[in-house]
Amino acid sequence: MFLIRSIFILLIFFSHTLFAKDQCVENIINSDTTSTSNSSNLNTIAKQANFFFDTSQNMVGFINPGSSAYKLFISELRNKSPLFSENQTFQRYFANIETVDVNNIGGVTTNKKFYQCPGDIPSSECHKIKTKLSTVLSAVDFQKEENHLSIIVTDLFLQVEELLTKSNRDKLVKPIANALNRGEAVGIFGIQSAYEGKIFGICPDNTQTTRTTYSNATSRPFFVILIGNKDVILNFKNLMDEEVIPKIGEDKVEFNLFTN
Repeated sequence: MFLIRSIFILLIFFSHTLFAKDQCVENIINSDTTSTSNSSNLNTIAKQANFFFDTSQNMVGFINPGSSAYKLFISELRNKSPLFSENQTFQRYFANIETVDVNNIGGVTTNKKFYQCPGDIPSSECHKIKTKLSTVLSAVDFQKEENHLSIIVTDLFLQVEELLTKSNRDKLVKPIANALNRGEAVGIFGIQSAYEGKIFGICPDNTQTTRTTYSNATSRPFFVILIGNKDVILNFKNLMDEEVIPKIGEDKVEFNLFTN
């Protein structure tokens, strides 16, 4: 499952002719070290970081274990945000994008109510709904604020409709292409985490159209997508490399950076 999700997101980047050539993260970091060693740290701080948390029912299993890579990484992501951004906004997305008060954002790793079904959706139908990543990417593309960093936390369990037609796939691809054309970078963390919960909406095999539920997963990947200034993204990566990634285990973390 981890490989499939990783391949999918990479295909999104490479399937569009406007996309930049893939560059090794190490080469980018080394290049920055030699060319900007005497520059200030201003370029490593975003004016604002906008967080978007996927709160679909399949995400709940990440917070059920006593400890998990998800809980550690997302807690540190939130706690360290002043080190890579001057201001922060927090949103969750499910059926719609909703603003989250800063006083309640801690629930993303501790409280199942953070993932509760919106009031206008019957609880019996909640597990059938998948979040639309394209909606968040469109919101990010619409903002287009200079030196803003967008951070999307998701399991990439996408709606089938987002992949079936070219027009729907373009809703995923074009916002990323637009960001790269504006000179921004896209960083993607893929992290394997302990998981305790049900995974809804799984297709049993290639011949069945009905969906089923799987309850025996002990680990699943989640993804953190960052869109913004390359130096800010690398600053964030360095912060996580120092303390967080060693605790999770480097073998459980993948990172890719895409730039023009």
